[in-house]
Amino acid sequence: MTSPIVWQFVAGVVIGLLYHARWTLWRPDVLKYLLFLALSMVAWQYMGRAKIGHGVLDWGMSLIPLVLAFCLASKRFAIPVWGPLVFLGDISFSLYLWHPLVQELLSWPFVITGHGNLTSGFSYLLLTTVASITVATLSRTVLELWLSDHVKRGLLAACKPWRHRH
Repeated sequence: MTSPIVWQFVAGVVIGLLYHARWTLWRPDVLKYLLFLALSMVAWQYMGRAKIGHGVLDWGMSLIPLVLAFCLASKRFAIPVWGPLVFLGDISFSLYLWHPLVQELLSWPFVITGHGNLTSGFSYLLLTTVASITVATLSRTVLELWLSDHVKRGLLAACKPWRHRH
């Protein structure tokens, strides 16, 4: 309960409940302004390097209102989405699971060879991001899609004779 990520998850659940509620803001001009305001807050927080970390008082301070604004706006009008963002959304669960391990494991070759100083900065961020996206894509393809479908079909096939006996 004390993990900052748990409270961000709780905020996401509340936003999800609001999304599925009958209530919505009907004025598109107000919703567009809220989107502009929320995007501006994220830009301000990022460029100002204010409270960058996990938790509702860190990144959640601007990202929770951003997700809420997009959620409310999408109930009223279609929001065009750039294809690469859809791809990142599709792999997001695997990306969430794998990125800490990839970041940790990727530093080992640098540290072992005496180049530990290369495990920080923008170039290392870019390297770990590309590696994490690659691993997450493989994980989604193999584990989330292929393996889960294979297991599901196997279990259904195993249950089929049993269902016909009763």
